[in-house]
Amino acid sequence: MRLPNKDLVSKTNAEDPIEYYYNPLTSWLYCRRLAMAMRAIGGRRFNHLLEAGYGSGVFLPALSEFAQQLSAFDLHGNAALVRRMLAEEHVQADLWIGDLLHIGVCSGEFDAVVCLSVLEHLADAQLREAISEIARVSQPQARIVLGFPCRNVITDAFYRLVGFDPRAIHPSSHEEILRVIEASHDLRVIEVFKFIPYLPAWLNAYMVCSCVRL
Repeated sequence: MRLPNKDLVSKTNAEDPIEYYYNPLTSWLYCRRLAMAMRAIGGRRFNHLLEAGYGSGVFLPALSEFAQQLSAFDLHGNAALVRRMLAEEHVQADLWIGDLLHIGVCSGEFDAVVCLSVLEHLADAQLREAISEIARVSQPQARIVLGFPCRNVITDAFYRLVGFDPRAIHPSSHEEILRVIEASHDLRVIEVFKFIPYLPAWLNAYMVCSCVRL
């Protein structure tokens, strides 16, 4: 698992959890979710891969190994911080400001899309619109990797411990997100990865869906 040098990575907003990737007490969880996403990608190398919601850019160096061309967007305006880190890590990526409801590129641009820890921040119509927009910018048969936390008493306790109201920051549960994905006419789920594979979601921390664009 390739993480950028800790000294090169900066928080891009107040809720950016970048320190958890390098803290010995939490790195096992945060790095594991990235490892799950890499498994969901399927070991292929893609022509043009998009990360939707790149945050501090912590996953971009690892994703660059799966893509001939790498692009990413986020809501924040701190791309310069991430570009400096990527330059030091010798990674090229096209970064821009955008959101899941208006990605702002042509239809069918990407043959892979990775979106981790974003969908849980949306609810109802916005969640359905985000899934539709991800499908729109993806080519037929593109690999779509969607990751989000499981909602249960364990994860609720963790978010409260670090100072957040779990329902305020995550209005959608894993069950609600899965229902929207499975109801989509554009995506098909081919495999689901869980933090602890053989345990149900109510005992898990995170899940990643590997999907194909129909």
